[in-house]
Amino acid sequence: MSILKIASAVVAGNLCMALEIYETLSQKIISDGDTSHWKMVCFLIDLNATIRTYAFTVKGVDAECVSEVLQRKILSCLDVSDSRRMGREIIHGYHSFLYSKLISSKLTNPVLKEAVRYLEENYHKDVKLDELSRLCNVNKNYLSKLWNKEVGMSLRKYMQTLRCEAAKVFLKTTDYSIEYISDICGFKSQAHFSVVFKKIVGQTPREYRKEALTKQR
Repeated sequence: MSILKIASAVVAGNLCMALEIYETLSQKIISDGDTSHWKMVCFLIDLNATIRTYAFTVKGVDAECVSEVLQRKILSCLDVSDSRRMGREIIHGYHSFLYSKLISSKLTNPVLKEAVRYLEENYHKDVKLDELSRLCNVNKNYLSKLWNKEVGMSLRKYMQTLRCEAAKVFLKTTDYSIEYISDICGFKSQAHFSVVFKKIVGQTPREYRKEALTKQR
């Protein structure tokens, strides 16, 4: 039942609720001592399959590509700490995937499609609503109302999400300093980068890189 609640929350876009339920449930599992790691692995396999099935049943979204990647990562978990972090990654992974699918499927308005295309190509820049409205040749108040209604999050948060996704790639695949990554991804400062990244991803940039490097070994 708890796994279904997590899946339901993820598919509904309620990341906080999904993580809250997961933390409570995983804490109960790891209290079992010597067998807790294997119980966590079995739990994660079930969680991965359940969210994938729920996403297809409720939203009609085929998340096979995400599921296969996560499955391999689950089986590579070495201990309880590793497997518990993996659970958070599963939830965040599906949440990001489903949200991107939701946005792309919802956007039928050509103005918004043009706006999203421009933002994805210029996420590292300080794009203002005035600039975006001029590009789309519409009034900025109209664009703001249309964006909030159709996309479901503020322009500011959408830009922050794009920047964090780009930062994740740099953190995993380069040895660039965190300060440099924050700069090339368009954050105001390293401190601002850390705060926003932790809020959206659930880990600090340093924690994310350390975990990613550990899994690559």
